[in-house]
Amino acid sequence: MTTLLLLAGLAADPVTVFPIITADDLNGRRVTIPEDLPGAKRLVFIGYDRDQQPAIDEWIRYAVSLRVPERDLGISEVALLNDPGMIGRGIIDSAMKLAIRDRKTRSRVVPVYGDQDELRVLTGCASVRTIDVVLLDSEGRIVWREEGRLTPEKKADLRSRVAAADG
Repeated sequence: MTTLLLLAGLAADPVTVFPIITADDLNGRRVTIPEDLPGAKRLVFIGYDRDQQPAIDEWIRYAVSLRVPERDLGISEVALLNDPGMIGRGIIDSAMKLAIRDRKTRSRVVPVYGDQDELRVLTGCASVRTIDVVLLDSEGRIVWREEGRLTPEKKADLRSRVAAADG
């Protein structure tokens, strides 16, 4: 599956508004992030390397444990990857599909290929060495941001942000 990246309509401050990204999810469905993401609030996990997947999985398990309906809180994973070319993209996408068998889970995973450092800057992330977690409102504004592994403090912060009416 070829993934296409389009960045358009960026706000003046990419730290406060998530960029518009169009790519294919792992089911091959073309999605535009953030507008096609489910939920009034959108929790987006951004990873840069497969070694970061355990940290993302830990965050997702916690977010799911909050038992917030998907219409209220959508969960998505965005893998920002250096573009290895068409053959490399196919290999990476195939490996991800083999690792993720569940279609619902695949639908929330969106690999985005391009210049990884440029993508990191556009999303307002500090480093590719750790994961980023952003909570978006329905307009794509970043209302909360965290990075790294889940901690008790981060759990409490996320829980209160998700429960808050404004994100």
